[in-house]
Amino acid sequence: MVRPSPYDPAVLIEGVLPEFDVVERHRIRVRAPADRAYEAVRALDLGRSPVAMALFAVRGLLRMGRGPRARSFKLDDAGRLGFVVLAEEPGVEFVLGLVGRFWQPRGGIRRVEPEAFEAFGEPGLAKAAWNFRVDSLGPSASVVHTETRVLCTDPESQKKFLRYWRVIGPFSGVIRREALRLIKRDAERGRATPMKVTRRPRPDRSVPLRGGCIPGPGRDHHPPGSWLPPGLRRSGPAESGHGRRPENA
Repeated sequence: MVRPSPYDPAVLIEGVLPEFDVVERHRIRVRAPADRAYEAVRALDLGRSPVAMALFAVRGLLRMGRGPRARSFKLDDAGRLGFVVLAEEPGVEFVLGLVGRFWQPRGGIRRVEPEAFEAFGEPGLAKAAWNFRVDSLGPSASVVHTETRVLCTDPESQKKFLRYWRVIGPFSGVIRREALRLIKRDAERGRATPMKVTRRPRPDRSVPLRGGCIPGPGRDHHPPGSWLPPGLRRSGPAESGHGRRPENA
């Protein structure tokens, strides 16, 4: 069952990938103000997580970076892996985008500029959007959210991606939970170093979003036999499930 999105259109990821085949969400509560939590997000280095780096190595992502920098995985360095910054509201949210054949061993990454991302529809590929968003809970607490959405550009690519996701999906969740764990630790210890912010224009809010629908929690709303793994383990509440396809897909 497809449910209306609980998000306000001001959430940036809604503007860059409003429809999707797969969605995964995680969040964690942080005992630190929102500005410090956002600094920790921007300073995130997954290279400090042996678990995340082991999973990246298995996936082959580390081979795409060379030299000492391949030992780290900072969000501001994600461009060397083909990511682009799609949108950012400094201090609140930013969204990374990636296009490729993710089911292939090296990912089949295709460089697509931010302004072309939403309309991109070349067959044989998939588009992914990955965000981090910080919501304030008062002067000394906040919540950090991360969401991943994937939309395939044609039915054949969708079949290939869903087969791939049956295996990779749970490990993708592990990496995102590791990211939130590091963000929480750094924000609460006050050790985050502010990073350079790349400003991107917010999506036009005057035009209604296409579809704008997401499923409810995956385990509650998938039909029997669904390919998604039931109940990913997580450090904070999370959702994972099917998304809404464009009507002309």
